[in-house]
Amino acid sequence: MNPEIRKWLDFCEGKSDFDSADFVGLLSARWGKEDLSTIFQYVPKNEEILPRIIEIYDQTQDGPHLYLRPKKENAASSDELKLLAERFVESQRKALLKKKIHQETRKWLQQSDVETVFVSVEEFRATVVNGRNIKSFIFDEEFDSLNYRQDSGLTISTADSLEHRVMSGIEEALFGLDSDYYLAWFVLLPVIDTEVEYGLYFDFWKKGGKYSLTEKQLLVCSMWGQSGSI
Repeated sequence: MNPEIRKWLDFCEGKSDFDSADFVGLLSARWGKEDLSTIFQYVPKNEEILPRIIEIYDQTQDGPHLYLRPKKENAASSDELKLLAERFVESQRKALLKKKIHQETRKWLQQSDVETVFVSVEEFRATVVNGRNIKSFIFDEEFDSLNYRQDSGLTISTADSLEHRVMSGIEEALFGLDSDYYLAWFVLLPVIDTEVEYGLYFDFWKKGGKYSLTEKQLLVCSMWGQSGSI
């Protein structure tokens, strides 16, 4: 057995002192189906989950990268990326406004005059670094509201249980695909109880989309911008 997979299984089974964060790069190796079946053997509904990670692999470039990158030939037009981003943010809006969330975030989600703007890679970077990114507030609300589906059979009670180790570790490994929890939650949708359509996010991501939110704008760019990439 591959040593990295053995380390992962030892962690899941409580036979090592590793932390879940130690496996953030586990899935970037683009494993084959047999190895993935071994890695996900303790994850509930893995027969529904595995096709999702394979789909991500199928949509990404070959070659060594720190993070997986979508195939450049699948890059979408600015208009298509704007539409895909709007659809995903709308799914967040519909789901979160049904929940008890912070008033500031609710106020933003209730706005009807948010403008969608396509920007260059440089403009996007500058806004993310210097602007007030509302996206992080929305993410926090999603994170706090996530639960496991009742039919997943997950009843995590203690931080040292097998279920906790497996699910915290696999979520970190999926996050490590592109430093992106939304991709992780797309893969884990069969066990997550949520109305947010993370499949819409995957459609946006695989076409090279990146987005950020300011007080009045939804900023969208392509990671394959003419003068650089993200």
